[in-house]
Amino acid sequence: MGRLSSLAVILGLSACSSGPDEGAILTFESPEGPISATRIEVILANAAPTAIADVDNQRRAPGSDADDAVRYYRQRALGGVVEGMKGVAGFQLRIEPDITTSTDEEFIPLVFVYDGDALVGVGAVEDALGDPAAVQITPGMITRYPVVVTGVSLLTDPAAPIERGTARTVSCSSSRDQEPWRSGVAWFPVVDPARPEGRAHQLRLLLPDVSVDPAATDASAREADLDCDQHPAANNDCDDLRSAYYNGAAESCDGFDTNCDSQRFIPQGARRRTRPATSATRPRPASRSATTPRARSRLARRPLHACAAARVARRTARSARSTSRGARPPKPRVRHRSAR
Repeated sequence: MGRLSSLAVILGLSACSSGPDEGAILTFESPEGPISATRIEVILANAAPTAIADVDNQRRAPGSDADDAVRYYRQRALGGVVEGMKGVAGFQLRIEPDITTSTDEEFIPLVFVYDGDALVGVGAVEDALGDPAAVQITPGMITRYPVVVTGVSLLTDPAAPIERGTARTVSCSSSRDQEPWRSGVAWFPVVDPARPEGRAHQLRLLLPDVSVDPAATDASAREADLDCDQHPAANNDCDDLRSAYYNGAAESCDGFDTNCDSQRFIPQGARRRTRPATSATRPRPASRSATTPRARSRLARRPLHACAAARVARRTARSARSTSRGARPPKPRVRHRSAR
């Protein structure tokens, strides 16, 4: 049995061999094989249907055309942390009710498994489709549930897509002077061979906003805004894992759809205007074709792509600011042609 390092704020978390004969007993399973673990964190999500949100068309990665259906959960209470473990298979845990602080009797337990500081697995009681399901925690009653733990690889690159079997922790900071706080966790469970059509959602857990209340344990009223850009995912925020992408964001010439309108500013080659062939436009001899150094230099001075106008505008603005500060404009260059 693991040793309990902290108690729940709303519910009691204890080893199943002690305490009153009531609560929900969770037995851990690891179908993929043994998962090493030194610590588990239990989060009790709100089981009310209004606290669970489904959002479609969440972009998988910047610049990608692939998207995923996402399901959001919200923390209702902090279950606790168990340390001193060696593995998760066969481990049992009991969540005990505490009617003096909460009258809720249903929660969705989400278990995050760590090996040292690395997140290596996520567990949940699963329904018929493999999605996290609620458990009953009723005074005077014992209920039993299996917790299925699947392995995940923790992503550290913010631009990396969340594929099957990967997870990412999202942090936020309200100001430059504030320490980043953990906003939530996003993960995509691996496919269950016994239920190939199940586990269809990428899953995200919203944690309490401790920048507003450092002691907060309930995120039930929080918007589905994991990246804290003040644009909820349901309001056309096509990428709720990265705060630079949302409805109304300024576009730039980087090839990404920043404002979620499904249009990207992609550099494109300039097209040359063609005219009917005349004596003035007939093909030139090979010595003066576009392959000569002089012709290549002339073509190189043409705009390379559609974003060139934006760069010219920025240079013009910088030049104007420099002139207004008293800088002398450049002298015109005079070319002399020698007499023949």
